[in-house]
Amino acid sequence: MMIHKDDHKILLKKMLECVRCGKCRVVCPTLDAESPGIPLWAIFDPCGRVKLALGLELNCIPINDLLVKSEYTCLFCNACVEECPSQTKVTDIVTATRNRIFKEGKAPSPEIEMNDLVATTGNIFGLDAEDRMLWAFDIEEVIEDKINITAKVLYFVGCQGSYKGSLARTPIGLIRMLEHLIVDYTLLGEEEKCCGSPMFLIGDTEGFTNQVHENVEMIKNLNVQLVLFTCPSCYNRFSNYKKILGEPLTFKLQFATDFLSEKLASGELKIATSTPKDLGIITYHDACELGRHQGIYDSPRNLIKAIPNLKYKEMIVTQEKTHCCGGGGLIAVGYPNIRESQSARKMLEFQENSVNTVVTACYGCYDTLTQAAGIYNNQHPDKPIQIVDIFDLLGRLIEDPIPATLATMKTT
Repeated sequence: MMIHKDDHKILLKKMLECVRCGKCRVVCPTLDAESPGIPLWAIFDPCGRVKLALGLELNCIPINDLLVKSEYTCLFCNACVEECPSQTKVTDIVTATRNRIFKEGKAPSPEIEMNDLVATTGNIFGLDAEDRMLWAFDIEEVIEDKINITAKVLYFVGCQGSYKGSLARTPIGLIRMLEHLIVDYTLLGEEEKCCGSPMFLIGDTEGFTNQVHENVEMIKNLNVQLVLFTCPSCYNRFSNYKKILGEPLTFKLQFATDFLSEKLASGELKIATSTPKDLGIITYHDACELGRHQGIYDSPRNLIKAIPNLKYKEMIVTQEKTHCCGGGGLIAVGYPNIRESQSARKMLEFQENSVNTVVTACYGCYDTLTQAAGIYNNQHPDKPIQIVDIFDLLGRLIEDPIPATLATMKTT
């Protein structure tokens, strides 16, 4: 939730709900991320972040470097919220505190630079809008008539899937399935803009509000009934839109695994009978923004388990208890060492569970874990672990018939 009005009573009440029991300290991934096994000061656990926020709200403490680091090293994984017996919404409080820090011009400079890129270019990378469709190079003939047309379904690709070459197989995979299902869909193409998540996370309330209105107006013009996402961050952020607008959206939001799981249950989505090679024992990693934030746990598993003859193994710590990959909350922008430390721990966790392949349904998780896997595999060449995106995997397993141009496209 974004607290976009100065309602001090509500904010103070949220802060005072914390009873300082310390249960959140046990599950917070950032507490010892900079020095594994040696926890940092209490200001770097969820209770500490709440207490600092309270002190700031009561004007008892100033905004200094330690306070800024405390609030901006939160991964927004929501593990503390899941664990809290008093149901304190720590991430709401961190969001509100970041709003104030940003407003006073004291947010970390790397995050400010990214925020400026979104404001000026409409994407987190500062790249040209003309480059937003490069992900679709191999399927441009399939989607050339799908750009900015009136349709029932809009697929919102997101900045990472659009611009990051290593993630291009995710939107390609979903397009394959939408074509297979003969879905009436459209894409915003070069007109698509960032969902506003970086602005939300840094605390730029005004920038995020502007982004919300711009995106909603653009989507309304296409008269779509449903917006699909393959990025949990975009999906999670769009769920905040109605609060900013003060009214319900005119279209529904759905994460693509839920959409595809429904099609699987109805018999419309057909998974190929051949089993993918070289997957070994496979597991699924729950993305924080998809799981703890949105409660989506079953649909990705339903889709994975529909693959014939698959050797699936659930993680010991899983679903709402899943440990964050380390890539949330803008951590990679301002504090990459924390991201690297946490993702390295995740690789050891996968190793301890004796899995060969980790499936994700999140751009951020895929990117973070792929980088960690590269390091891990160099150190453990006899026990390599591969990271696979669920939409890429399923897109290559759907049954024919599919358009000939898709059947021959590159998927490596």
